[in-house]
Amino acid sequence: MHPFQQIAQRIKENIVQKEVKNEKVLFQGGEYSAFPLIEDNFIVLDDNLKSKNASLSPSLSQQKIAFIDGGNAELLKTPGFSLQFIRVAACVFQANKSITMEQYEYYVLISAVENENDIYYEVDYFSSENNQRQSNGKMNETINEKILPRKEDLCYYSYDKTIVTGVDRGEISKMGEICRKFSELLLAKKIAQELQENDLVVLDNSLKSYYTNEEIYWQQLFTVVTARKMILAGLTKTTTLLTDKGNSVISVLHLLSEKKQLQDKCWYYYPVVSITKAIDGQLDKHLQFDKHPAEILFVKLHKLANYIFKLEIYNQSFRAENLQLLLSMLQLQANDAFFVGYPYGLVKVDQFARVSNKEKEYLQVLFMANAGQNYAFIKQALSASNAHGILDGKS
Repeated sequence: MHPFQQIAQRIKENIVQKEVKNEKVLFQGGEYSAFPLIEDNFIVLDDNLKSKNASLSPSLSQQKIAFIDGGNAELLKTPGFSLQFIRVAACVFQANKSITMEQYEYYVLISAVENENDIYYEVDYFSSENNQRQSNGKMNETINEKILPRKEDLCYYSYDKTIVTGVDRGEISKMGEICRKFSELLLAKKIAQELQENDLVVLDNSLKSYYTNEEIYWQQLFTVVTARKMILAGLTKTTTLLTDKGNSVISVLHLLSEKKQLQDKCWYYYPVVSITKAIDGQLDKHLQFDKHPAEILFVKLHKLANYIFKLEIYNQSFRAENLQLLLSMLQLQANDAFFVGYPYGLVKVDQFARVSNKEKEYLQVLFMANAGQNYAFIKQALSASNAHGILDGKS
């Protein structure tokens, strides 16, 4: 038997042959109290919303739903600096049609600097000429200051606990991802300020705060959403969550839904976990901030979908009528043939925000062409990080 056949058999045994009974989702941290995963917690959704040509109810035709996403690419890297290109985007839909698109781009240079006899990472921003806003088919240039995080919030100790790997100092490259995420939250706040009561904002992300100072930007977004009585949610395409028996949560939900004979149904699963206020010393002392203020569900948004997604809803906007509105709006978006069961708005905003490898290579060449005589010096510094690429090129 070929080793791959043996491996496939072992994987199947691990996925299927474990008994699925009263398993709980494993969440890291003492603030989570998980409920057993049981068949009774599936709620079937109305399947009449699937047709693109179906007439919309007045509430669904009036509400707007905004999708937010971002992308970044590292153009240059040494142990002492990282140059990254960052793009964030938003798409607003009404009556299942795109009405507004916003896209912002900038460069961030992250540098390692000495401070109090230790190493910190600091950032500098450089503008891009391609920032734009499209509304009703018209393009308008706009500034991007509102989506730039404060530099002091991105001054990280190189051994900050949220970026370290093992015993080594945090990779300087990680700062680009953090900067991009802060910008996504600032863009979500900007868009939320332009929407109305009961409108929706959906992020391609969890609603959890992971990095130092991230809670500042979440709190700003939560404040706007709460004041304007809006609905905030985060939908994630993938999850690494396991149960307390070591099974994939998604695999367990697939098995339970089959036992419930829901293979050809749309549904959501709730409740999953109870989240209490996180206590984190100095952080909560001055902000009293809940690191993960969300209700967590799992959803299947199209009867033909093979995918189950984790959906988080800001707990201040979690009410029965809001849940119904959110799920209905997402269902209306979930029948695009490109990715059945995944909201089209997130597909669209991903296209606007994504930085492709081809674009990354173009920007690297553009930098090289414009760096002039400085590039010879920079190239020497780059040799500290790119030697592995020479071997990659021979494969």
